[in-house]
Amino acid sequence: MKRFFLSVTALGLLLIGTGSVISSCSREGSDSTATSQTSSDIEVKNFDLNIVNKSASANYRVVQNGDTAYLSIGAEILWPVNVNGLDIKVLQDSILNLAFASDKKSDIDASIRSFVSDVNLVESTDAFTRVDKIPADAADNGKAYEMAVTGTLLQTEEALLTYQVSGYSYTGGAHPNATSYPFTYFLATKQVLTNSNLFKAGSEDALARLIREAIARQYKVPASDLVAAGFFTNDIPVSPMVYVSNGEVVFHYNPYDIAPHSMGAIDVWLYPYEVQPYLTDLGTSVLFGK
Repeated sequence: MKRFFLSVTALGLLLIGTGSVISSCSREGSDSTATSQTSSDIEVKNFDLNIVNKSASANYRVVQNGDTAYLSIGAEILWPVNVNGLDIKVLQDSILNLAFASDKKSDIDASIRSFVSDVNLVESTDAFTRVDKIPADAADNGKAYEMAVTGTLLQTEEALLTYQVSGYSYTGGAHPNATSYPFTYFLATKQVLTNSNLFKAGSEDALARLIREAIARQYKVPASDLVAAGFFTNDIPVSPMVYVSNGEVVFHYNPYDIAPHSMGAIDVWLYPYEVQPYLTDLGTSVLFGK
């Protein structure tokens, strides 16, 4: 049920292939008003979407246990201001709650300022000083730390808006840590879609089975032996992070949720017909427009 669009290249080839026919028709004296008469009854729909890119960053010299390191903190949030004139407060609050869970303020600007100025995000900090830039050799010595939060609009439809908040941190160690939290906002009911409002109570076991089967197809292993593909267990739980994309239900897992960091984030896609028996009335409305 994914949507497919004609690419620019394919459209160009199509126009080239039909160009001679179009020219021929024109030379034969076809009525030039026919096109305008035909197109005049085509409705052009407008969906008013206003997104503001809000960002801030700051660099610090940090003293930890007598040792000096440097820290860059940044935030970049695509902030929805208007979505077709609808009430989006729940959407905005959801973004704030995910992006600034530990220190959400009354509005987006205050939340960003607070996040970027909070050097206590790095543990065991004895002292810090604001600096213009981080020295180049700090990275070479493993003393250039970074923390960032981003908010991105993934997909917009007439009824749905899918958004993702991501966090990134490196404060020493073998590798950075990155997490993402995608969610879908249903404009008609002003709700963030969740497992509890998309699916009927008691359907968790059935959903877990569908997830295991989808993973098995993706990684080409038996559903009874997902460990063979590198997963921690064969009993993959239903992720609490669910969203809708291109008409499909997607369960999102961050690194370490069900597999090692090396396997990265994992998205499990299920077709609407697979989950249809387990959908609530809201889920049916979202996926089938009923």
